[in-house]
Amino acid sequence: MNKNLIFLAAFCLLATLVSAAQYDDEILALFTQTQQGDGTYYGYTSGGSCTLDPTPKSGQVDKNAAMNAPQYYGSAVCGMCLQMTGDGTGLGLDPINGTFVVYVNNLCPECHTGDLDLGDVPPGDGRWNIQWKAIPCPGNIGNLQYMAQGSHEFYIKLQVRNHRIPVSEVHLKQGNSYVTLSRTEDNFFVSAGDVSFPLPDTIDIRVVAIDGQTVDDQVTIANIKSGNPFNSATGVQFSAGNGFSSGSSGSSGSPTSISTFTTLDSSGSPLSSRTSVLDSPLSSFFSSSSGSGSSSSASVLATNVGFLFLCSCLFSFLFI
Repeated sequence: MNKNLIFLAAFCLLATLVSAAQYDDEILALFTQTQQGDGTYYGYTSGGSCTLDPTPKSGQVDKNAAMNAPQYYGSAVCGMCLQMTGDGTGLGLDPINGTFVVYVNNLCPECHTGDLDLGDVPPGDGRWNIQWKAIPCPGNIGNLQYMAQGSHEFYIKLQVRNHRIPVSEVHLKQGNSYVTLSRTEDNFFVSAGDVSFPLPDTIDIRVVAIDGQTVDDQVTIANIKSGNPFNSATGVQFSAGNGFSSGSSGSSGSPTSISTFTTLDSSGSPLSSRTSVLDSPLSSFFSSSSGSGSSSSASVLATNVGFLFLCSCLFSFLFI
């Protein structure tokens, strides 16, 4: 009985892992398509679904926010910056009025598409009409950062932090090839069983952004065992690229093209340059593939429902 229970738990845990890049199109669309919804308040203190505590953020960020459940995308929007505007229309005592840069560090399970739950401390009051669009995190944010949870030579659960634009994939080098880690709902990347252990003292990793930018970096066993945030060993950070407007309070934040980008070190010096997988303006890309986002979301939903159904069938077979 205990072996059956362990098997079922392991299977269902694997079912919750998110395929690394399955939400890239949906998240890229957030940089080009204005979202509309309700702005509310919850009073963020610490912790949160994104596990971004302490929160790494640019000094140009005005507020923290919890993303609505439909657009949380399995934690892939954690650490993303938004430009949010409110006109004071709504109900309550504390209207959202003006334009703000918002940092996503939590999940609002009950919020609907387009909604943001603001982590103002102390929390405000009311429900207000808002519009928002994703932007690269503004300002000199420094290098990529990492943090691991419960990791050592025989297990790795790694988080990428302080990224200018969202992370799509993390790969771990083994021999002459790379193994792709799986994203978890709490904003980490873990092995799905295809990593060879023990890990070496210095681990080579490859981090890929949603627009195709790729940086190579290193983490050490000492780093991941510490459980504390640590900086990039090679001093890398994603650039905003030609495709994203970095945005600022009061700016339009409308992207143009995403054909070429340059990866910068912390001082702003270029490290590498390559052509993005998207060599046309983002607006053209999405207009030519209209419907693909909803189709992808439907496919993901069907897969998740299938996993849950299979788990329930296994439970019935083993214990009833």
